[in-house]
Amino acid sequence: MFIHPWLGTADNFLPIIEKIGDRFTCIALDLPGFGKTKIFPDRPHTIKNYVQLLTEFVKSLNLQTPGIIGASLGGTIALQYALIINDPAVKILAQSPVYKPLKLNKVSRFYLWLMTKLPFIFEAAMRLCKYKSFRRFIYLVGDSNIKSVDFEILSRYALCQEISCSPRAVYESVREIINVDIRDKIKGLQSEICFIYGSLETLLDFDYKKELLDIIPRRSFYYVKGGKHFLSLQKTQEFVDHIFNFFNTPGLDLVGKL
Repeated sequence: MFIHPWLGTADNFLPIIEKIGDRFTCIALDLPGFGKTKIFPDRPHTIKNYVQLLTEFVKSLNLQTPGIIGASLGGTIALQYALIINDPAVKILAQSPVYKPLKLNKVSRFYLWLMTKLPFIFEAAMRLCKYKSFRRFIYLVGDSNIKSVDFEILSRYALCQEISCSPRAVYESVREIINVDIRDKIKGLQSEICFIYGSLETLLDFDYKKELLDIIPRRSFYYVKGGKHFLSLQKTQEFVDHIFNFFNTPGLDLVGKL
């Protein structure tokens, strides 16, 4: 199942699905508050609630051993889903997942504080900028080194689409992303995990990634040369190659675009 990153949508994975759709059953969902999915009406947009929704979604489709692919926020959701189901047969491909608190610079922390403490200012700014140029600014808030962001990719696939990204979902979920800490929990993961990072990814430093090798028993770890944070869009073929290599299991249902 394809789970998009923060400020992303299911469309982030369309280049991937176009290449593997003839071999796998692909389903991608827009998380509540992103893309075409409405916000949660009665609960906050937390990782816990997203994982609960994913669990219910997979159950409703009666998928026994789905393969799940998540990018950034989606990768974190996929890891927590694996913790809940605790099934060795389920495979998770996580691209640049966040699993412990991020180290942000002072400027980033100030804007994130402003976003969460004074959300009405943030919401007004997003409405004024029609979810486009301001979304670029907000995305950079979460990255203390903007060199890992591919602006051409970001502009083409994320900023130029008329996507009604909910301000509430954006600031509630980013507050979760920067503070998440599941290091102790993922030590007991039973599912097989494949981690993928771009070699030019700077949001998560090398020690951050290396720690994953030490705490998760059934894992593989790959760098994509020249890759940045939007790997599925920027390095599509390399991403597809890793999917085929990792999910080379007979009878596996791969859950991208619904």
